[in-house]
Amino acid sequence: MENSKLIKATAITPIHVGAGQEKKLIPGVDYLYRDDGKKVIIIDQSRVFKLLPEEDKNLFISFLSAGTPVKFFENRKILKEEILNLAAISEIPSPSGPVNEEILPMISTAGENGRQVYIPGSSIKGSIRSVIYAWLKNKYKVRDERDAFGEISNNLMSFIHITDAFFKESRISKTKLFNLALINNEWTAGWANARKETSTNFNATGFLTILETITPTATSSFILKINNQRFDYLKQKKATLQGRIDFFNDLTIEKIFNIINWHSKRYLEAELDFFNHYDNGSEHSAGVISGINKLIKSIPSDNNRCLLHLGFGSGFHGITGDWQYPGDHINTGSGRRLKYKSRRLFFRTVKINGKDSKITKTEFNPLGFLLLEI
Repeated sequence: MENSKLIKATAITPIHVGAGQEKKLIPGVDYLYRDDGKKVIIIDQSRVFKLLPEEDKNLFISFLSAGTPVKFFENRKILKEEILNLAAISEIPSPSGPVNEEILPMISTAGENGRQVYIPGSSIKGSIRSVIYAWLKNKYKVRDERDAFGEISNNLMSFIHITDAFFKESRISKTKLFNLALINNEWTAGWANARKETSTNFNATGFLTILETITPTATSSFILKINNQRFDYLKQKKATLQGRIDFFNDLTIEKIFNIINWHSKRYLEAELDFFNHYDNGSEHSAGVISGINKLIKSIPSDNNRCLLHLGFGSGFHGITGDWQYPGDHINTGSGRRLKYKSRRLFFRTVKINGKDSKITKTEFNPLGFLLLEI
């Protein structure tokens, strides 16, 4: 029989599954920022060029060639407003304020508000595959993926099917690279404020990566199906099935959720150790540690829910299933050969005592955590 369930998905931290580096949104070309509503407006390039006055078209092209098309609109507010009204494809909230840099957009398709973002089923399945592999590595000491899942032609993961998860809400998120730098022969924690500069001082404007992300608390649903019927059929036909057949023989969605929670707990506790080990004593280090502690506490205790990690910012440990350095993200090499020294973190500035307060703090969270519920 088929084990199929509708899964509710809720974004816990910002999630980015990208459309590829070649799909970057360029300011002044692919989008304009609307100050009055704190929104990024994606625009139709061909429509924009048609709306430009003839005498301005060559000038716009020269700004475009210089890589500064957004400057063309700085003293043309009426024209900018006309383009925002007549050439808009969709809008994305930007709660952290103005953006005049390249944006990495979510993968999307035509839908509400001109476009709709989604997490491909293949991305969800890829993350689950990494987690299952880590679990099999831990329990059965499998040698490699072939030992775990078998040959490509009858790969055991092919019996798991996952549909895409469409979301209605996205927003622009600013992210910063937490990095280790070798200073006086000692690894020191800091923030990448420029391409070759790591400093203990946090700079909210330097060397950022701007992402379109699924908004935390946004929800979706998708179907997760385990095709036990086909699995049993191939066994009866004496088909060549390799890998951990015993594991897949009685696989259920609840069992998958249990393994995901096991992995997320091990991963986050190792990350907590990493940030505690490299705590530089600043309030920003405390903010990162606080964010990870909240995630650890949010891991469900039952098998009807799980906390899955996926997408941009998962890092080496997340992408691989964290089997190479299980439970230890500090001892990943020795001396100058230390590996996996960077973490991409989402940050935002919040007012402590209400919207009119002048007292603020910076909150940090890892990217890519999705709560799944049966």
